Amino acid sequence: MPSKSIQGSIVLGQALDWQAQHDEATQHLERAARRNPSFAGASTARAYHCVMTGAFAEATDLMQTAIRLRVGDNGLGLCLPAKALAELHTEDIESALQTAHWAARLKPDFWLVRQVLAAALLAAGEKEAARDAVARMCQDYEGLSGEEFAAWFPYSSTDIPSPIADTFSYFGWQ
Repeated sequence: MPSKSIQGSIVLGQALDWQAQHDEATQHLERAARRNPSFAGASTARAYHCVMTGAFAEATDLMQTAIRLRVGDNGLGLCLPAKALAELHTEDIESALQTAHWAARLKPDFWLVRQVLAAALLAAGEKEAARDAVARMCQDYEGLSGEEFAAWFPYSSTDIPSPIADTFSYFGWQ
């Protein structure tokens, strides 16, 4: 079990990342990784940070470490969306779809898993399945626009394309 200071650094870094304060998050996530490089949570948090900031190859490497460290860990489903997003961004569509399906088996109700699965399905050309997934999310998150819902995953720059926002837009969920 990692120390409370390592866990605190991860939680603070993640909170800052999810509030789109990516520069501030970096120091906390790096501190946790330096103090315990074999802690899966640190690799996972850093992988999400890398996807949010456009470092997709690094995110994939960090997720491979996290997966290796999380074998048998029920938190695996929470970290797989970062891997699938990195794979979508690097146009490894087949891997992204496999990862998204894996995440959906582990955490079918996690909102980010659902978003990533829809994006991976569309990227793989499975338009009907992607449309159905988006329609279910549109119903489940009634009152949110597709743009608002896609922004729940905060990229550090508008220069980084969002496969999730693109998927919602493709099916008319503005």
